[in-house]
Amino acid sequence: MGNAIGNLANVYWRLGDWKRTIELLEEDLDIARRLNDRRGERQTLNNLAIAYASLADYKRAIELYERSLVIAQQLGDIGGESVVFANLGKHLHRNG
Repeated sequence: MGNAIGNLANVYWRLGDWKRTIELLEEDLDIARRLNDRRGERQTLNNLAIAYASLADYKRAIELYERSLVIAQQLGDIGGESVVFANLGKHLHRNG
């Protein structure tokens, strides 16, 4: 179920409909949490952060990136950490 919702969110993402993207990603996040899918949760938090940054809500984006980073560190997911840091740097550099 989560994959289907995530894929649908990607369609709205490509259409630039950030509000619908966020709604779907929130559903995807809920599913990941219910399934205790920590990697899925980390990835969805990161995607939500990107969506919020696209809406210029940088405070919320940073909060979500930080939550994603904590999970990546707990999992020992160095690749996930690097993605979060790269996205944080990109958004802070452009808008900070």
